[in-house]
Amino acid sequence: MDTTKQLIREFHVLLHRCGINDDSKQAILSAYGVESSKELPAASLAEINGKLRDELRRAGLEPKPRKQPIDTARSRVKAAVGAYLAKMGKIPPSGWGPREWNLICAVACRAARADSFNGIPLTKLNQLYNAFRYGSKALDNVEELTKELLHNQQSIINN
Repeated sequence: MDTTKQLIREFHVLLHRCGINDDSKQAILSAYGVESSKELPAASLAEINGKLRDELRRAGLEPKPRKQPIDTARSRVKAAVGAYLAKMGKIPPSGWGPREWNLICAVACRAARADSFNGIPLTKLNQLYNAFRYGSKALDNVEELTKELLHNQQSIINN
């Protein structure tokens, strides 16, 4: 689909989302000296669409842009490393401040052998996420096993 057709579609979607009726739509088009959106050049359509998006933002109706996959992966890694460090007793389980976030990012960088957290590539972020999630589960299993062994040992002593 060419750019002009996409801009025309976007124009009509934005008109609908802004609640603009046919009379107001015609007023917008006549301000550009045309009777139909198909007569508008791509530059004018882009300008109108930008103004309509701005109006939606001001009204609080414009949806937030979607996160990029790398941003989602970074968030997941931070959560996984944080959960792991919390299980290890290195940071509190919640209410992390700048100190904890710096430690989380430093651990992730060290594990990835990267100079900066944002410099870690997507594939490595996914590997880190899986490794720290596995590590947290392993700690849970060790804790459970230890409790069970201590309970059994206490039962033997008491008998």
